[in-house]
Amino acid sequence: MSIVKVKDESDLVKDQSNQAILNNNSFALQTYKNAREKRRAAKREQEEAKNDINNLKEEINDIKSMMQQILQKLG
Repeated sequence: MSIVKVKDESDLVKDQSNQAILNNNSFALQTYKNAREKRRAAKREQEEAKNDINNLKEEINDIKSMMQQILQKLG
């Protein structure tokens, strides 16, 4: 595998065997991975909150239904 630096780009190299442009800046890669993980975690947290809200709605509806049944039996 022959690698050549890309002109005017200190972080990029070109793999001559397949013409791929590669970024060799490991700090930028780690920064990207950290940001991606934070976005994923925030999305997971949002989905969990959404599921919790939906579960609470279902439970409230169940309670309403039970109270209506009790009122019908008493009335």
